[in-house]
Amino acid sequence: MVQFSADFDYDKSDYSDSEFSDDNSIPEFKSFVTINNGTSTPIKSSNKISFKQPEPRRLFTDVHDENTKGRSGALKFSYPQDTSINSIISAENQITTNNNVPGQVSPDEVMELELGLQNMDMGPSIDKIMNPKALGGRAVDFIKESNQQQTEIVNDLCEEFHDRIFEDVDKESEALNSNFETLKDGYGAIIDHVMDSISERSHKRDDEIGKLVGKLQQIRHAKLEKEKERIRLEEERKRREEEERRRKEEERRRKEEERKRKEEEERKRALEEAKKKALEEEKKRKEEELRRKQEQEKKSQEQKAKRAEELKKKEEAAKSGAAFTDQTNIETELMKYRQVCLDYRENIKNKMKLAELKDLRTKCTKIRRKLNPRFGQLTNSVSKLNSITADIFQVLDEARTVGSPNPNDEINRFAFKWIMYIISKLIIRQAESEISVSMKSGIPLARLVVYLTVKYPELQEILFAKFAKKCPFIIGYSCSSETVEGRIRMGWKYESKEDKKWETDLKYCERLGGMLVVWSMMSTVKFSDNEQIVRVLGLNAIVPPINISQSWLMVSRLLNSERSFVTNATFYMFCTWVEAAGNEFSQAYGKQGQKLLTVLCCDFPQSFTGEKFTSASKLITLGEEWKNSGKFGKLEPMEP
Repeated sequence: MVQFSADFDYDKSDYSDSEFSDDNSIPEFKSFVTINNGTSTPIKSSNKISFKQPEPRRLFTDVHDENTKGRSGALKFSYPQDTSINSIISAENQITTNNNVPGQVSPDEVMELELGLQNMDMGPSIDKIMNPKALGGRAVDFIKESNQQQTEIVNDLCEEFHDRIFEDVDKESEALNSNFETLKDGYGAIIDHVMDSISERSHKRDDEIGKLVGKLQQIRHAKLEKEKERIRLEEERKRREEEERRRKEEERRRKEEERKRKEEEERKRALEEAKKKALEEEKKRKEEELRRKQEQEKKSQEQKAKRAEELKKKEEAAKSGAAFTDQTNIETELMKYRQVCLDYRENIKNKMKLAELKDLRTKCTKIRRKLNPRFGQLTNSVSKLNSITADIFQVLDEARTVGSPNPNDEINRFAFKWIMYIISKLIIRQAESEISVSMKSGIPLARLVVYLTVKYPELQEILFAKFAKKCPFIIGYSCSSETVEGRIRMGWKYESKEDKKWETDLKYCERLGGMLVVWSMMSTVKFSDNEQIVRVLGLNAIVPPINISQSWLMVSRLLNSERSFVTNATFYMFCTWVEAAGNEFSQAYGKQGQKLLTVLCCDFPQSFTGEKFTSASKLITLGEEWKNSGKFGKLEPMEP
């Protein structure tokens, strides 16, 4: 929207009369109308004329006012922004300075002005003050001129203004077009420059990116090279470690093979030596066995002849009644056995405790631990007995070289005597504790003792001495038990050594009775030449070291002992003996034996009926059964 205002500016010289002599009273009249589609509307103080371009508009202005009094003036135009006092078109603040307001505009007093300016062209076109001199120096006297002349003047002014306006507009249009082309070319150049700049920047950016990428690639390449080097070094380290491990493994394997080779060579050498030694020992053993067999056969023949001679002498002595019943001789025999036990105790058992024999004692102790359980494993089975016997033989054969390889060395003979001493203790202990419970359990023990005494004659001396010491009844010895010495001689034991309390009569009888059973059965054991044990022993026949004549000697001595020496234990021993060996004794001695059994089971116990010996009554009962049946009962033989 463009706003125009019209005013009348009167020259100061025109007010020379006294009415307007005061400069401050020079009137300035401005009349305004608003142009709206060719319709004029009077306004009071808006001082604005408005129209819209490009539509042509009419400008109406009032030229009549009573205050002008016919004074001449000039019509001026300007933009509203021009606030100078000489502007043709006043701004909003260009209002009248007095109270005179234009009146109504009549139709016949209207001047007409057509304008075809565009808003954008008017700025540079109207840039100076238009005064009457600009109109060709013509002066306009609105008072003197008629209305028609005033109109023409205004029209001429407007046309001239219009022409100038359009001329200026054309110039400005050309300038604008030129400027547009210039701007267009400039913008093209700018665009090209911008594009070139963008392209250059793009190239620079590409170069920078390329450099950055190159640098990154170099860094990446360096890292890759570094990683390759690290991997190479790691692989090299692993390779060296693997080579070192293989070298060590190869060295270990080589050493292991060398060790195994040496061990194998040593084993073969030891095996060869063992075989050689075994052959030598086998040769020696066979030679020794042959020698022992020869000596045994010779000794057996000598013993048979000797026993026959002794039996003959004893029978002759029995007739004379002196040799068997002499108490002094019997006591001397007991003392001899007790001395043997004492000698073993002093020279064998105690000597083994010496410090210098510690290693030997340790080895012998191990042998004792091997032998000890074997005696407790005995049963009423022949096969079991043979197995145990073979085990004991193996242990004892190895014991002959416990001190040195040569069995004839003094150290080996000493060690073997100690082992025989241990064997005798094991036999006595087994007889004391087990046989009293079951008499038939004495059969395997008696057979084992015979096997041992036949194969190892060194056992006989200490074993017989221990039997006689522990159970003096087996040699027919008896004495008073009223004294401590008497009880010790008769084999009594303290139940409590601290309290000096003797064992009971029953325990005493059962313990000695077990030993008497084994002793008696040893003299009655019979063997056949085809028994397995005979082949094991390597003998043509087994001759027990004790025969039935020992039973005759025992019974006859006890029957001839002093009456005061006879106790309930004496009758208990007689009962045990007749049950263990009475039948064999009767068969061996025939009528003479039966006569002795009659005295033993009938006459002798009946002579002590007033003594209240319980075992005497049992002996009488056994005698009656024997008279009625001809036997003292029968023990079951061993199982296969």
